[in-house]
Amino acid sequence: MPSNSNTKFWIFCVSAIADVILFDQIAKWAARKFLTEPIEVIPNFLELATHQNPAVAFSLPIPNAVMLFLTPIILSLLLIFLIKSVKHEAISGAIAFGYLIGGGASNWIDRLLFNSVTDFIAFSFWPVFNLADAFITVGAFMLIIGARVAPSNPA
Repeated sequence: MPSNSNTKFWIFCVSAIADVILFDQIAKWAARKFLTEPIEVIPNFLELATHQNPAVAFSLPIPNAVMLFLTPIILSLLLIFLIKSVKHEAISGAIAFGYLIGGGASNWIDRLLFNSVTDFIAFSFWPVFNLADAFITVGAFMLIIGARVAPSNPA
């Protein structure tokens, strides 16, 4: 029988995955439906505007067919790493992995349905992105910070 901390870890991880996919897909749907014209939120700094991005993160030119094939493999490898390597006591780790997997899965859903990813958040100094991209970035930072502040176990 799994330990209570193990069960709690997986509940938080799966909840984070589902939440990211849900929030991101709703936001992308709203952007496609209602953002027919750009909205300048903060002049010369932040704009909301729909962009269909056939490339990957930061518009790297990788063909969509390659991404449709690679994304599930990468997400599966990440999940295997999570299952095998991560201590299942840290809820922050569960959330971080949930953000990474949920963000990747949500962008993969876009590629599957639309052959591109819907981006809609545009800072003047950064490429256009979406909530899934933001969750992936936050999840990666959470893992990096968690790895740096985690107590080391002497051998």
